[in-house]
Amino acid sequence: MKIMIVEDEPLFRESLKRKLAAIPEATVVAEMENGIEAEMALEATEPDLILCDIRMPGMDGLTFLEQIHKDHGQKYLFVFISGFSDFEYARKALRWGAFDYLTKPLDDAELHACIAKVREHMSNREDSPPPEPEETVVSPLPAVTAVQLCIQWVADNLEHATLDRAAEIAGMHPASFSRKFRTETGVTFISFMTEKRMEQAKLLLKNPLLKIHEIGLRVGYLDHRHFSETFKRHVGCTPTEYRGQ
Repeated sequence: MKIMIVEDEPLFRESLKRKLAAIPEATVVAEMENGIEAEMALEATEPDLILCDIRMPGMDGLTFLEQIHKDHGQKYLFVFISGFSDFEYARKALRWGAFDYLTKPLDDAELHACIAKVREHMSNREDSPPPEPEETVVSPLPAVTAVQLCIQWVADNLEHATLDRAAEIAGMHPASFSRKFRTETGVTFISFMTEKRMEQAKLLLKNPLLKIHEIGLRVGYLDHRHFSETFKRHVGCTPTEYRGQ
């Protein structure tokens, strides 16, 4: 089981790593200080499970969860870690699709039980994979045409575009759609969507009446810092610097 840790407190992060090292099936493949760094590392690390603090600087845990579900669907399992005072916040995370939550200070037995539950869930998912039809009555078009249709839809609907919605339009299961998309285009769905977001953001930045955070929302980013850092990574400068050129 590949695990990504997203935690801004170094001491707790190290403690969590030591606890996970005692669990044979658990392998930490990445450790990040915040959701922005974690989002950027997802495709390179492909974790099965994300252990994530709820309150973090930059992009908080709930925004991170919402952004990942928006861009990647239900591909990654989330388990949140929260202080006792964040209990209601954690319950909201469960309603938004988190798999489970753990409380600080972290109890070894609680962690082991959670990992066992995740392992069982993964095993059941592998034994009974969801149906992945290449086409359904939703779209009578050939799969390659459906992918092309979704490319235009994403470009026209960046603010609300999600992997799940694109797959629905194509009449395909999200996992099947993701594979088909990469086969047909040579890039992953999230890479394509990020490229389109950057293209549109550069156009919108020419309008001085639009604020930076408004542009981020319009192209699909829920957190303005996430948008700014992604823009800088892809374009080479911040949105503010780009606007001033």
